Amino acid sequence: MTELFNWILESVQSVDPMWRAVLAGLGIMLETSIPVGLVVPGDTIVVPAATGVASVPEAIWLGVAVDPPSDPTIQRSPEPTR
Repeated sequence: MTELFNWILESVQSVDPMWRAVLAGLGIMLETSIPVGLVVPGDTIVVPAATGVASVPEAIWLGVAVDPPSDPTIQRSPEPTR
């Protein structure tokens, strides 16, 4: 079993950082829009992708890919008054 995990992590680390972030972001998007999350939770996608991060810019790029900043123009409903 350890060999399997090592193989998975080495495979993820061998992917170009840009593509790794894009694939992780796509996986997170599919987790919430299609019931992929029932089979593969989001943490299972992000943690292996994060093991391949080798610099601060890569970490920032991965963070933005898996959790993009919210749009400030989106109007949120006001809090209910009591």
